[in-house]
Amino acid sequence: MGAGQARPTWLSTLARDCRLVASWGETTPVCLDEQNIGEFVGDVLFADSREWPVIVLSAFEQGGYVVPPEALADELLGLARVYYLGNHATSFRLTDLLGGKELSCFWGATRVYLPRFSCADPGLEHPLLFPDDLLDPASRAELVGELAVGLRSSVPIAEGIAARRARRSRPRSVTSAVGTPAIGASEASPSAPAVTTPDKNSSEDEANSPQPQSPTPLSAPADSSVATPGNAAADAIAAAIGAVAAQLEVLAGAITNLTAANRELFDEVAQLRTGSAVRLASIASIERRIERIDTFMLNEVPRLLARSPEGAPDIESEQEERTALIDIVRQASARHTDALLFLESAEGSAIDSPYEDVDRVAKVLDAMADIARRRQHGTLGLPVRQAFRDYGIDYRSTISETTPGKQRAQYQLADRSGQIYACLEHIVLGSSHDPRYCLRIYFTSRAPLEPRFVIGHVGRHFDVITTS
Repeated sequence: MGAGQARPTWLSTLARDCRLVASWGETTPVCLDEQNIGEFVGDVLFADSREWPVIVLSAFEQGGYVVPPEALADELLGLARVYYLGNHATSFRLTDLLGGKELSCFWGATRVYLPRFSCADPGLEHPLLFPDDLLDPASRAELVGELAVGLRSSVPIAEGIAARRARRSRPRSVTSAVGTPAIGASEASPSAPAVTTPDKNSSEDEANSPQPQSPTPLSAPADSSVATPGNAAADAIAAAIGAVAAQLEVLAGAITNLTAANRELFDEVAQLRTGSAVRLASIASIERRIERIDTFMLNEVPRLLARSPEGAPDIESEQEERTALIDIVRQASARHTDALLFLESAEGSAIDSPYEDVDRVAKVLDAMADIARRRQHGTLGLPVRQAFRDYGIDYRSTISETTPGKQRAQYQLADRSGQIYACLEHIVLGSSHDPRYCLRIYFTSRAPLEPRFVIGHVGRHFDVITTS
C-alpha cells in the first residue's frame, strides 16, 4: 500500500522549479551533535505539540550515511522532518537520553519517530530501517507512501478546496437547473440578455440616460421542494456508493486484523518449533550416549572379560563420522548475520573443542538468533532469562562475583578492530567435566550500540575456582 502512495512525478517537477516549505518551515535536514542532541530530544521528540513525524539518520562508525540526508529530505518533501547524527559518537548520547537501545538508532540505521513519542513505547511503534532497507529505492518509496497515508487524516484541507469538493459531491438543485442561463443561449431569450461594449465617445451620454431594467431571472420558490426522477436516481446511487464504501472499510479492517493475528500465530509457531528442536536435540544427545553404553555392555564386555586389561577397548574408541563443531559455528554465523555476531575467538574455541553433540549446539544457536531478532523488533515482551527458559535452555546471566580478576580476564574478548566485549552471559550444555559432553557458549546481549548477541566462545568451560 505504501509504495503506491509515493510522491507523484508532478510534485518532483514542482519542487525543482519552486521553493517549497513545510508547516514547520524549511525542509533542510538538521545536524545533531553533542551540543544540541539533548535539546532535540527534550523539545522535539518529546514535544506534545509535535504533529509531524521526525526521521533520524545515524552515521557509520567510520563516518558517512547510507543515503545523504539532503537526498532523503528531498524525497520526503515535508512528510517528515529529517535530522542526522553528525558522527557515530552522538548515537551513544542519543541512546543514553532515550534510556536504552530499543528506541535509539546507530550503525547507519534510520528511525522514524511518530508524534506523541514516549520512552515507554515499544520499538515497533517507531519504525527502524536498517542500512540495507534504506538502500533499496522500493523500501524508501514505501516509507514515503506510508508517511503520506498516515498524515492524510491529520492534514487540514484548505477551505477553498473543501468547498469545491462539497459542491462537486452535491446533486444539482432545481434552482440551479432552471434559474442559471445556459451557455450559448439565443439573443432573443429573455434570460440571456446580450452584452454590449459601450463606445468611449458616448459613455458620458449613456451614463446620464436611463438604464433598462434587467429581466428578472426565473427561479423556483424558496419553499418549494420539487423532486425529479434524475435527482432521485442520483441520491440512490450516492447512497449505494456510501454503503459499499462503508462495507469495504469494514472488510479492510477485518483483513488487517486477520493479517496481524496470522503474523502473531506464525511467530508463535516458529518459536514453539525452535523450542521443540532444542529439547529434542537434548534428548537425542542423551539417547546417543545411552546407546553407546548399551553397545559397549552387550558387545565389548564379554570380550573384555576374556582378554587382558591391556587390550581393553575404549568405550569411545569407535567414533562415528560427524559434523565438526567449527562447521556448525560457521554455518550459524553465515545464516544469522543480522542477529548473532561471532568473534574470531568463538571459531578458535570451536576448533579446539571435542564436544560431540554438535546438532544440539546448532539448535541452541538458532534459538539465540530467534531471541535476538525478537528483542530487536521489540516483540520479546519478557526478560532474556525467561525467553531462554521457554526454549528449554540453561542460561546464566553472569559469572560468580567471587571469580578472581585473573580468571575474569578470560571473558574479555576482542573483535578484529580491538573492541572488547565482556562475554559474561553463558549457555550451559552439560555438567560433566569431560569436554566431550560439556560445552559453554559465552556471549553478551548488552554490548553498547550492538543490537545483536556477541558470541565470544563456543567450546570448553572456562577455568574457574570449581573446575580444573
